[in-house]
Amino acid sequence: MFYIIEPLLNIYLLSSFTILFGYVLDFTISKRTLINYCKNNLDLYIEGIQSTFTNLLIISPINYLVVYNSANFLISFSKSFDLIRLIFILLIHNILYFILHYIVHNVTYIRFIHEFHHKFKTNLPSIGNAVSICEFQVMYVVPFLVASYLLIPSILEFNVAIMIISCLNCFIHCSELRNSYWIKFLVSPQQHCNHHLTYCGTYSAPLLNFDLIFNKFKKN
Repeated sequence: MFYIIEPLLNIYLLSSFTILFGYVLDFTISKRTLINYCKNNLDLYIEGIQSTFTNLLIISPINYLVVYNSANFLISFSKSFDLIRLIFILLIHNILYFILHYIVHNVTYIRFIHEFHHKFKTNLPSIGNAVSICEFQVMYVVPFLVASYLLIPSILEFNVAIMIISCLNCFIHCSELRNSYWIKFLVSPQQHCNHHLTYCGTYSAPLLNFDLIFNKFKKN
């Protein structure tokens, strides 16, 4: 049996919350940055909105339908919630994103995948998902698919992992939080804002700061 209605309700709730959360932060904490975009670079801001809608309202649902209908392969219909499995989903996602992000920055002939996102030199919460379709599929979605394949999480665990990553992605794209205190082993808004300005240096997002280990390894 191929499920359509229930998974679409799930993913559109998640996607709609992500979009709304980003705009709430835009119009509150990041109001000054939003005004600057509207005054000086409105076309880019609109492109970001269009890209976000495409990724969250078209690409995400397609992938979610595949996951939801792959019971015992990518997902389970168990009603249990295992915190350890959730932690491992987040860990796998962050490790894979770190690796893929490093690759698209350092392998010249595939750098185009990531170029659109770096048009945003100043960060704004709603642009966290303003990336090319290719980047969204490869760098945002595939890590979740790999984690699901390895762990076979419940629907609830899978949804909570998506929600956590989505919310953190908005926070690290908030320029107004640059000077806020952040736990060192977590990716901070300051770290990610600097990355957008310099196009180099750090590759972790949006949760665990693997650059701490990576940079220490490079020095040795």
